[in-house]
Amino acid sequence: MESNFQLKLREELTLLINRTLTQNLTTADIRFDRSPEEVSGDLAFGCFPLAKLARRAPNQIAAQLAAQTDCALLPGVTAVSASGGYLNLTLDLSSWLPDTIDFLLSCEQPEKGSLPPRKVVIEYSSPNTNKPQHLGHVRNNVLGQAVANLLSAAGDEVIRVNLINDRGIHICKSMLTWIKLGEGETPETTGEKGDHLVGRYYVRFETEIKLERKRFFAAAGIDPQQLAADELVKREQDFLAQSSWQQEAEELLLRWEAGDKELLDIWRTMNSWVLAGFDQTYSRYGITFDRTYFESETYLSGRNEIESALQAGLVQRREDGSIWISLAEEELEDKLLQRSNGTSVYITQDVGTALQRYEDYHFDRLIYVVGNEQRYHFRVLIAILRQLGHTWADNLEHLAYGMVNLPEGKLKSREGTAVDADDLLQAVKQAARQVMEASNRRHDFSEQEADQVAEALGLGAIKYYLLRVSANQDLQYDPERSVDLNGTTGPYLQYAYSRMTSLLRKSAFNHQPQMTFELDSAIEKELLLKLLEYAGVVQLAAQQRNPSRLAQYLYELARIFNRFWHDLPVLKAESSDIREQRLALTAACQRILQRGLHLLGIPTPEKI
Repeated sequence: MESNFQLKLREELTLLINRTLTQNLTTADIRFDRSPEEVSGDLAFGCFPLAKLARRAPNQIAAQLAAQTDCALLPGVTAVSASGGYLNLTLDLSSWLPDTIDFLLSCEQPEKGSLPPRKVVIEYSSPNTNKPQHLGHVRNNVLGQAVANLLSAAGDEVIRVNLINDRGIHICKSMLTWIKLGEGETPETTGEKGDHLVGRYYVRFETEIKLERKRFFAAAGIDPQQLAADELVKREQDFLAQSSWQQEAEELLLRWEAGDKELLDIWRTMNSWVLAGFDQTYSRYGITFDRTYFESETYLSGRNEIESALQAGLVQRREDGSIWISLAEEELEDKLLQRSNGTSVYITQDVGTALQRYEDYHFDRLIYVVGNEQRYHFRVLIAILRQLGHTWADNLEHLAYGMVNLPEGKLKSREGTAVDADDLLQAVKQAARQVMEASNRRHDFSEQEADQVAEALGLGAIKYYLLRVSANQDLQYDPERSVDLNGTTGPYLQYAYSRMTSLLRKSAFNHQPQMTFELDSAIEKELLLKLLEYAGVVQLAAQQRNPSRLAQYLYELARIFNRFWHDLPVLKAESSDIREQRLALTAACQRILQRGLHLLGIPTPEKI
């Protein structure tokens, strides 16, 4: 949605372009950017999308539009000029300000776009029930929820789903170790979160099989580090073929798929421990879902689909009994769909889950938020579904994200292998508390209030640090830098918000629609122009699945506001009219900063 001035400007510019270039454009095709600093102008319309249609260079199009534009027809525009491929518009900001402020303070959803809404299913998180969530899951959760929020804000109908990976050999490894070594331990008897307890037994399985492997190579008189790569692979296969731990885990998987009641009871119990632990982690991080799927419930539909495809001749059974699909037409390797022992593989489960999602929602788009190491997997999944005759497979999208690590020695996990999500938040919360203490920002907080603010700052630190760069980039998360109140951080934005809130609270500001404003200060003009960008930034971030665009915008808005607050008196302005004008700008900044942080999943405490 847009203010009256913005909407009218977009409509008139569309009419101008259609009249000048005889193109059938709509207002949705018009996107404004800020004019470069070296150019006279405030807003710029890039003519590059018109070049192919008009068969002319963008700079020629811009020059023609500038020559034939009557500023009187464009609301609040005092001058136009051409620069490169851009049509630059100079605004009468004093006339734009009342309309913009009224819109930003009254519109329920100022970021909503004009395109027809689509039904979008987005899957994120997707943890395994054999261990707690780790730093990689945190990036997945934070990215998935932010993209879902952006799509919803831009106008789409969004269904947030989670897929719990609660079956497979990895689950059997935790169960086997607990059965053999657990002596009946439960979260109640140990005082552990359920996911931490089960994860401890998964780590114990890996420890036991490594010891078994070491004994295997020692008995054979072999140093595995001295073997050539192909010989090492063969020896590893020999080891797994005789490993008691591996064989027992595979036997458990067969018993599970056969419906062994005693084993299923253990599986349900241990899964319930993990799921309760996950719920605590999700609640603390503010991660929500509209629906949760379980692989144990969806994998059979994948098997049924493969069985139907086998009968239709779309897949083939090989001599050993395994089922494969040829993807030569897609220029991909043949893919195993079912093992020779009849058990399913991951791709088969994903086929079944996709089928279930389409049956449930008939989506226009299904987005998978999964690490970039799975790019090939999703190419294969889409190819399989397409080859099986599901035309909607082209509406599947893999939103890949990069690896995230910590600087060496910054934080150790309880298992020493991956950084636990709960431990991470606790450590960053403690770092935020230390920053609060060092900067004397305790106000009159009670101990409980100080703890709540530290928790909010910790969440802001983690989420902003993970979202401030494009998803496909690898990054190193530094807990100490992420809580810096003076850096490009979540707490910097949260503190700016609390400063705005404090100003408004002290002033008892009450906005009156259509106030008369006079913009004399360059910083006030810069602040207004930045506010005008908000809706476009959100819509572009949603379209590109790129929350970093909004994260960077919010930092720029907060930085400009802090200069405004530092350079100009607000509560003690030289006149009551100027005071109200500056308070109105502050209120608009506060609302947009709060809404933007909300879309990123970042809390906004009013006092820091």
